[in-house]
Amino acid sequence: MGANVINVHLLYLSVQGNSWLHLLSIPLADAQRLSYRLFKWLRFLVYAICGAKGHISTGTEGDEVDYDNTLSAQFQAGDYYYLPIGDFHFVDPRIVDEKRSLIEDSRCSTFRRTIIQRDGNRYPFTKAMLQVFLGMVIPSKAILTLFCRHISYISVLAQSRAHLYNVDQAVLDTVGSDSIENGILLATRHHGAFRHGDCAILKTPNFALNTDDIPHDGPVSTTRYTLQHFTLWEGRPNPDAQFRGTEDPQLWSLFLALRKWSSGEKALDIPDELAAANILAQVAELSDQPLPEGGAINDGDPSATSFVSSNVDQDASGPGAAIPPELSQAMDRILALQYFLAGTTPQAVAEKRQKAAEEIERQREAKLRAIAVAWVKDQIGDDTLRYFI
Repeated sequence: MGANVINVHLLYLSVQGNSWLHLLSIPLADAQRLSYRLFKWLRFLVYAICGAKGHISTGTEGDEVDYDNTLSAQFQAGDYYYLPIGDFHFVDPRIVDEKRSLIEDSRCSTFRRTIIQRDGNRYPFTKAMLQVFLGMVIPSKAILTLFCRHISYISVLAQSRAHLYNVDQAVLDTVGSDSIENGILLATRHHGAFRHGDCAILKTPNFALNTDDIPHDGPVSTTRYTLQHFTLWEGRPNPDAQFRGTEDPQLWSLFLALRKWSSGEKALDIPDELAAANILAQVAELSDQPLPEGGAINDGDPSATSFVSSNVDQDASGPGAAIPPELSQAMDRILALQYFLAGTTPQAVAEKRQKAAEEIERQREAKLRAIAVAWVKDQIGDDTLRYFI
């Protein structure tokens, strides 16, 4: 694996049993070039891959690393281990393959005008006036809107990750990938690099990184959008975006994290072990499930997934209404995908809900008992109360 390479292993928790997966490898020099605090940067990258916050340690049973250490001598090549906290929301790296936009010209033109109004018709990562083209962090082909003819993997993934980034759910449901938070102007020389995954945009601060953790060549603003090249770039290694237009909403971390993982998968050494674990293969099999004409998915709890069709008469949509076979199959596949992305099973979810219901009942009984004891105490006093409890 090389003497000057960092290898990160992920503790993969599943119903089949826990195992350590060799998740990624990155040259030590590249990691040091992209961040002052290497372990904090790695922590965010792994989080972008698996969608679960966690900690990095020096061994499977080792101590957590010192994230704030800036001494380069302390950054050693070798093996590190990521212990996740919470459910997985893995990303299929193919979501940003070279997929062409399918939106009609009028929508594309309106979208471009909105982005130009925000960014000022200039490339935001340089002070020079360059020719710019509209770019999408997540291509429109990997559609995010839920009101479409096909429900794709990216739709479910975006919905399942939205809470991790405080995304406005109403905007995501209504606008999807046409949201201003998904658009940016790119210079010609960077358009290809961005499309092929050679670079990605990192938003700081985030749960793992502060703004001053990333190398910079000027004043550090409260919020940074930094262009990071996974391969060595001859220009400024970590230029920040400077939006010259309005104060309209900027890029969503949700989209940027999805893009960063896909870019990292292309530029870094992602071992075959991840594919061998059948994680991404199962995701690919569940993508692009067709819905009936006019159908839409009602996002929320996986077990509460439902479809609404404008072609179905309201009187026939009651509890006894028959569900078409193709609709039932689509519902089953989407439900299975939602459970899979959360790293769980219907049985595990049922057990979790049962335990939650039992805990709520226990708390309710304890509260009622406390009220009863307080009432009796008020009526007969402490001396008499002890004979009753």
